[in-house]
Amino acid sequence: MSLAGINLFPFMDFSGAGKAGVYLFFALSAFLLTWQALGPSGAAIASGHYWLGYAIRRVCRIYPLYLVVLISAYTLTHFTSGYIAKIETLRTIGMHLVLLEGTHIFWAIPVEFKYYLVLPAVCFALHWTATRNIALSGALTLVLVAAGYFLWPPEQSHPNDIRLSPYLAIFFLGSFAAVACSRYVDFLNHHANWFSLLGWLSIIGGLATVPSVWRLLVDPEASNQVFHQSFLLYAVIWNVAIVAAFSQHSLFSKFFSLAPCRFLGRISFSVYLWHYPILQFINRQLTLEAWAKFILTITLTIALSFLSYRFLERPFIVWAHGRTSNGRN
Repeated sequence: MSLAGINLFPFMDFSGAGKAGVYLFFALSAFLLTWQALGPSGAAIASGHYWLGYAIRRVCRIYPLYLVVLISAYTLTHFTSGYIAKIETLRTIGMHLVLLEGTHIFWAIPVEFKYYLVLPAVCFALHWTATRNIALSGALTLVLVAAGYFLWPPEQSHPNDIRLSPYLAIFFLGSFAAVACSRYVDFLNHHANWFSLLGWLSIIGGLATVPSVWRLLVDPEASNQVFHQSFLLYAVIWNVAIVAAFSQHSLFSKFFSLAPCRFLGRISFSVYLWHYPILQFINRQLTLEAWAKFILTITLTIALSFLSYRFLERPFIVWAHGRTSNGRN
């Protein structure tokens, strides 16, 4: 909305900060899926049955909504003028579904799904090393992060890059954070106040990377893309926040456990995919003050995303869980 000049207040300029949210999405996915795979004992990762169920659940979690939104984008491309993201041919839809293209906001889906494909190997490696020594697992993670950094330097990544390689640090640290949390639950809860402080500091750090804030505090000439390639920075910031939220007795965790936060988290995938067509419609078709467009965009996006989750996402999630004996998500 900020990029379109739609702000609740003029000083609330978040233009250029959208990438930070996607990087949090990557870190959360790596953490949660690794945590679920490890289970209480880590025995599930040696089961082919578990990974078959995992594959079914991942496909059912992403593809039904993704396909519907792609078809919607194809329709809007042909029946409206200037719609973004453009999907001009049925072949383009197919290329998106096989993860070879990612137009506009769709760029994050190929990246995310490609990590789903390598996650089993990551889980095996981290679990095997962690059962010997958690420090060994940490060292392996650092080696993997360093290798990714030098093999695919961030500065050589492309805008909206659909390759997995530039973002590996975010995913690897997310998976390691899950391994570490599984072994230090009591420690995290015992030091909940300290982790709560770390959590809030990480949020402050994330807000400091909002380009308008950075221009105000540090560099008046900074562009909106100033932190778009800071993958390692966001890997640290967001995974610290996730670990802090894992400490169940901290105020940080309790805040994000509030019903409104949980609700927004539940519908967040729909929000991500539906927000842009709604934003474009309101910005082009309605003559309103910026604050009114802001409120209307938020309201309609949440409403449509709830319906999308309730009647499209959720039925496939339930179906997939019903077809896989392991109840882990």
